Amino acid sequence: MPRHWFLKTKNGPSEPITSKTLIRLVTAGKIKPGSGVSADGENWFKAESISGLPFPKAPPKRYWVRTRGGDAGPFTLPKLAKLAAAGRIKPAVMVSSDGKRWKQAQQISGLTFPASPVAVAPKVKKQAPPERPKTADPTADQSEAVIASPVLEDIVSPALPAELPSPEPIAIAEPAEAHVPVSLPDPAPTAVEPDAATDTPVPDTVVASTPPADLPSPEPTAIAEPNVIPDPSAMLAEDPRPLSVTPRPVTPRPRITAAGFLREAEFVRRFGARGHVDRSDNSSVAVHVHPASAVRPATTIVTSGLSDRAMPSTGGSTSSRCELVLYADRPAPSYIELLHCIAETTIQAGSSIGYGSTYEHGSPLFGCGELNGCLFMIPNIPSDFAIRNAVSIEQNPLHMLWVVPTTSLERALIARQGVAVFCQWMDRFGHGLLIDPDRPCMVERARATIH
Repeated sequence: MPRHWFLKTKNGPSEPITSKTLIRLVTAGKIKPGSGVSADGENWFKAESISGLPFPKAPPKRYWVRTRGGDAGPFTLPKLAKLAAAGRIKPAVMVSSDGKRWKQAQQISGLTFPASPVAVAPKVKKQAPPERPKTADPTADQSEAVIASPVLEDIVSPALPAELPSPEPIAIAEPAEAHVPVSLPDPAPTAVEPDAATDTPVPDTVVASTPPADLPSPEPTAIAEPNVIPDPSAMLAEDPRPLSVTPRPVTPRPRITAAGFLREAEFVRRFGARGHVDRSDNSSVAVHVHPASAVRPATTIVTSGLSDRAMPSTGGSTSSRCELVLYADRPAPSYIELLHCIAETTIQAGSSIGYGSTYEHGSPLFGCGELNGCLFMIPNIPSDFAIRNAVSIEQNPLHMLWVVPTTSLERALIARQGVAVFCQWMDRFGHGLLIDPDRPCMVERARATIH
């Protein structure tokens, strides 16, 4: 299964949830088989079509029988057939499966009724041939009396328990977003257990073209209609040539805007206290470092200022306002420099980046090793991805792009088979949330496994 799932709601796609949470909601009966589900926020299909979701089997069809004392039931078809075979339900008795449309019991397939008793023909006494018989009415033998079996209303009693109807679905209420950052989920895939606890907030359930489960979505700080997440595999960078940063003349440091204040306040609320700000004289983009804490056990390194400039529109639902984020065990200078380099390259080239696009560095990112580029992905921490619902700039939601260092072979795999396949490889080889500058190439590891 993919790492994340989206549910269709009245207000657009829900926040991403893990496969474990999806299975838990299905098991609890809070997601219906006809609910709309998507792996990328764009291509939607019914939840019942996803292999591995434990939807309960359809309840047996039930019937009600009309009697002189009212409607009796419900009865399953096997119970109804048993009553009919015993003669307790007559062929002309009215039966309904929904309480609205009624028809005779003999019209229901699968019911058999006992044959009606036939009266014996009267016997005529014969006279002796020599004598002319006297004309007289023949006396008929008494035939066996036909006694009607008792009707259903006479036999329905506590001895015939009615089957309980299926419980109604429980409406899901999404809790208000906490004022402290949420705990980091385990980035490595684990075996999905339906009853396992999870830190992921309960999402909205499905409406629109599919059966709804009415849930409110969190109120954003700045109202921004969330966009549907496009298929990342269709948004790969078209120009694979390496990009380089050319020196820029020193420019005055820009004054922070109202949107900047809102953005950085949201960073502190989600990532924790800010420990360090790195800003060079020839860069308009700062890099903020939010140290790890007991609540959020990972150092968060994020740009601030890239979203002050609208990137060229690429169509679809990609936002023109983005910031970069990566997660580490320590704030290494090479990690900070990487975000500076990507931001300045994007600004100088006048290009656009978004979910599923790639970045070619042209040389090893960290001085040595095979990592020489990046893939921009949806953050693996749902609360970081939800920033798009809380901050908007000129009616464009702020997208946080998770910077995932990659090798040339891995980006070639993405170009051929898409980001979804790359995510499966991340699960297969245990790719974690924190950046690992010495990580080996997953494609080469796969080749070594085959041989």
